[in-house]
Amino acid sequence: MDAAYIANIEIVGTCNLRCPACAVGNYPDGQRQLGSLGGTMQLARFEAILDKLALESPVPKEQLFVALYSWGEPLIHPKIDLLIRATKERGFQVGVSSNLNYGNHLEKMMLAEPTEVCISLSGFRQATYGRSHRGGDIEIVKSNMQRLAEIREANDLDTKIIVAYHLYRHNCGQDLFEMAELADRLRFTLNPVWALLLPLEKLLA
Repeated sequence: MDAAYIANIEIVGTCNLRCPACAVGNYPDGQRQLGSLGGTMQLARFEAILDKLALESPVPKEQLFVALYSWGEPLIHPKIDLLIRATKERGFQVGVSSNLNYGNHLEKMMLAEPTEVCISLSGFRQATYGRSHRGGDIEIVKSNMQRLAEIREANDLDTKIIVAYHLYRHNCGQDLFEMAELADRLRFTLNPVWALLLPLEKLLA
């Protein structure tokens, strides 16, 4: 990402996983589902937000990065490609961050050519990964990582793909080394990040 300003737009209000360190995963009743507190943003509303952002941006539009995520899983959105294209049409950079367990819209997302795709994970083996990405399957993630690499290669895309490896005490050893090898083989950028317990109130407590 080469941007002076980041705007996060939550396009999906829920997630398919229940990670214990995430504000969605440790939501009080454990049920932040589509149609209740969740939902997917309509294209018209999204475009209205982009237009307002274009008018009020504190930096030139090419220096603004629109992140199509915050706490939700953006690949759930059935029109993820249209949202990416609408953002690019306005001259903004655009990025998607995904746990990559939901692969239904991978190809159309990539063919819309986002600036950046970030993969959120926390292990190479299921026993490690499953502790912190609860409900996820690391083998599905690795398979979808391979798909991303193949789509990018076959279509000669410039999208940067980042592996955000969440660091905990239990996953800083062999799992990290093996994920680094996989990322290198796929020509992805590995970015280890320290995990935090969210929301902030839980961390303070």
